[in-house]
Amino acid sequence: GYKIGKATMDGFWGEMDALGKDRNPYRAGFLQFVGVGESRQHAMDLYAEAAEYFYGNCLHIDPRFAAPPGYATEATQRKGLESQVAKAASYANKFNTLAREMDAIIDNGYVIIGSADAGAEQLHEVATNLNVGNLMMLLQFGNMSKDLTRYNTRMFADRVKPKLQPLFSE
Repeated sequence: GYKIGKATMDGFWGEMDALGKDRNPYRAGFLQFVGVGESRQHAMDLYAEAAEYFYGNCLHIDPRFAAPPGYATEATQRKGLESQVAKAASYANKFNTLAREMDAIIDNGYVIIGSADAGAEQLHEVATNLNVGNLMMLLQFGNMSKDLTRYNTRMFADRVKPKLQPLFSE
């Protein structure tokens, strides 16, 4: 989600600064789960089960595949371990339930849920705060049906995307 992703993007932009590169938002991309409904409650009703299913059941990754050798520098690996340990320590007893209940899923920014206006507003904030011009929307997640996925995609395409198109147009 975008709240945890901020640290990664800050590191990326720091590296771009160190390399003397400009902060063109189209140098970066970010994937975000999104569920759009007629209202926040409507979206919650539609997408809560799918989000809870995904975060509760679908993130089992064998550690051997999570960080294969040769894909990250030692410094990157150390920074990742340090941030994971700090994050785990800060959550204490809540760590095991953090990404499984819908309120926590939304509070942590894993999924943006709401009306088209609210979704567009949040995505605008994500894009500007992370300085990301390539937002990739994941509009199908968890156990969403084909019909629900089509509904979410149509709502996003018709009501959210047009509000985001002017962003970074300069």
